Amino acid sequence: MRTKLYFVLGLIILASASAVAQNDFVIARSKTIDTEYTPKPKDFKTKSISWGEPDTECLSEPVTHGTWFRFYPNSRKVKVTLSAGLNWGTISDPLIYIAYLDTVDGMETLVQLGCRKVQGSVGDFNLEVTNLRPRRKHYMLIGADSPKLTFALYLTEKFIPTVQDEETNQAAEDNIQEEAFEKVTTEKQRAAMIIGRVRRIDAKPVSGFEVSLLNDDLELVSSANTDEFGIFKIYDVNPEKINLVRMEGDDSKLLVDMFLYNSEARIIGKPIYLGHRLHSFTARKEFFEQLAILTMKDVVVDVQRGQSSMAGKVVDKETIS
Repeated sequence: MRTKLYFVLGLIILASASAVAQNDFVIARSKTIDTEYTPKPKDFKTKSISWGEPDTECLSEPVTHGTWFRFYPNSRKVKVTLSAGLNWGTISDPLIYIAYLDTVDGMETLVQLGCRKVQGSVGDFNLEVTNLRPRRKHYMLIGADSPKLTFALYLTEKFIPTVQDEETNQAAEDNIQEEAFEKVTTEKQRAAMIIGRVRRIDAKPVSGFEVSLLNDDLELVSSANTDEFGIFKIYDVNPEKINLVRMEGDDSKLLVDMFLYNSEARIIGKPIYLGHRLHSFTARKEFFEQLAILTMKDVVVDVQRGQSSMAGKVVDKETIS
């Protein structure tokens, strides 16, 4: 875990995905540094470097002193923290430059990913880069204008970028759109519809009769009216949830038939009449657990010529003696 600092410079810079590249470079010596490396005060020291002319907008003149580092990131992002001042080091106005080593037409090319020329000598100076190439060689230059200047350095991939770069934003947007498409597709596959018919006792259709779809809290979800043939349709029904259909009028002398169809037009459910103009396509389990038929003696089958009926008694099971 990193030693706690007693001073922090609040400015954080996010590197943009620059296309600056050059092949006229010579990095003779570089130190290997790992991400999550525990920083130590005055751990590194600037010295004369043979090449300090990276093609970057951060520099107005070549860097004469500093240290080149190489690292191999595991992700697309890294946050560099350079600590100076007090016991951390003596470097001032440092340069932080990051690039990766590419090969174009057989020629090695240094491609800039981010840079920052700091103004100051005390605090934590940060550079965030979010367009790295995982597991490829990257170079970092900590530059200065004098030798024997000390500093501490810390690289981490475990951070939330202050600002997303364009490519990261596009990837996030694509991911959101893909999730939205999958959600809509799943909902369409899951969606069902209720088709029903309302008739009088003499079988003649009832037109203009309102029917409502309610959720299990008796809240209105949608409504429909029967057409001239007494037909009504309720769309976008979720068959995995409790669906209650309420007749918005007296249905005591009406014939009501309805079925639940899936997206392939197959019947997947038939309602249970709950009374009070209410039908349920998915019974509430907690209600059924509170009901029980007493005994077979309480079930009466009345058979008459040309028709049959069944009657029974249903009571709260807690009152059964």
